[in-house]
Amino acid sequence: MTPIKNQKNSKRDDLQGIRGLAILAVLGFHFYPKQFPNGYLGVDQFFVLSGFLMCMLLTKSQQFPTLSFFTQFYLRRFKRILPLYFLLILCAVTALYTVFPTAPILQNQMSAGKALIFTSNRPHTEDEDYFEKLSIAMDLFTHTWSLSVEIQFYFIVPFIFLIGLQLKGASRYVYYVCLSLLSFAFHASSATSVAFNSVFARIWQFSIGMISYFIVDNQYKSNTFFYKPLENAAKQEGPGLFILVKYTVLIISMFIILITVEVTPLPARFLITIFTGILIVLDAEDLVLNSRFLIFFGDISYALYLIHWPIYAYVKLTYPANTWILTSALIISILLAFLVHQTFERWYLRQSNNMITILVVSLFFLNVIVINWYEIRENVDEVMNNVLFSDKNDPRFDGVTPNMTLGTAG
Repeated sequence: MTPIKNQKNSKRDDLQGIRGLAILAVLGFHFYPKQFPNGYLGVDQFFVLSGFLMCMLLTKSQQFPTLSFFTQFYLRRFKRILPLYFLLILCAVTALYTVFPTAPILQNQMSAGKALIFTSNRPHTEDEDYFEKLSIAMDLFTHTWSLSVEIQFYFIVPFIFLIGLQLKGASRYVYYVCLSLLSFAFHASSATSVAFNSVFARIWQFSIGMISYFIVDNQYKSNTFFYKPLENAAKQEGPGLFILVKYTVLIISMFIILITVEVTPLPARFLITIFTGILIVLDAEDLVLNSRFLIFFGDISYALYLIHWPIYAYVKLTYPANTWILTSALIISILLAFLVHQTFERWYLRQSNNMITILVVSLFFLNVIVINWYEIRENVDEVMNNVLFSDKNDPRFDGVTPNMTLGTAG
């Protein structure tokens, strides 16, 4: 087994394995918070992976003219994210009106509206706490905050990337490291709510993913300054060195995420972010991340992330403290995510950009209508009442006096 594989143009199963590990951590945290109090760190892993993917897409588009550079990036990302995201918002709002027993409609309408325009990471009030919202499970769109952070970063990252393109060699890495340090300093010095929700407090995690991409990409080039020492060490020590390092980092990461004692968030986030970057850089097959089990969950991770929370919220509100039903809801979430991935998700990813545009615009406006359904219905009823029952300038009521009834008017 060679530690460095020429996978530049092929899919890396171990990255899907990291996604699988991340989504399982999030599921554990949401469904069994006492047993997996640190599972929220899976979202931090997703941010690093997103940074890696964004950098890869931007690198592939850099040869295009400026306008095409932006459009190609946004078309690819929005095609991947928006159709399923808007569909799940539509389904959640419909379920809110029909099957949810006690969920507050007004609050969820507001949350759905914010999710629709990717501002879920902006709390309704200064006192709003994400972890408290998780424990109550009244908001069906609590989990969409991370998608809001990611989409907001999409509008920043092309400019970050273009600035980095002007730098060569080690100076490019210095640029991204400095950017990461500034963002991390903002994260560490900000109030908890800001550090958790602000895109600027998360840039350092995306940047670690971008740095990881440059290192992996440069491993195939002779002039790389960072990866070459690792490659030479691997040649001297044998293939087992990369695997040993990767297993060590993986075991520590899983220990931090799976330990039943809650750890301090800031150092835990720092370690998980750095370790995820290292796992990406160490492009070597291993029995854990390359396992079919984690790859399966990695493949359905996006659908599963969107689907699981409304199902959890329904069970939490309807059958509180029932572990068996909660576990059944988890299994149903996985099965439904697999079904959606195999059907709708695969279908729309094969469609043309024009078809995706029509689909996304249609789903967006349908969501606007459904989210504001009660207000729209009230306005329509009011208009209809004014039209049907107004006696102003109606010739049928000519000659009717206050002392006459409709029965005697004729």
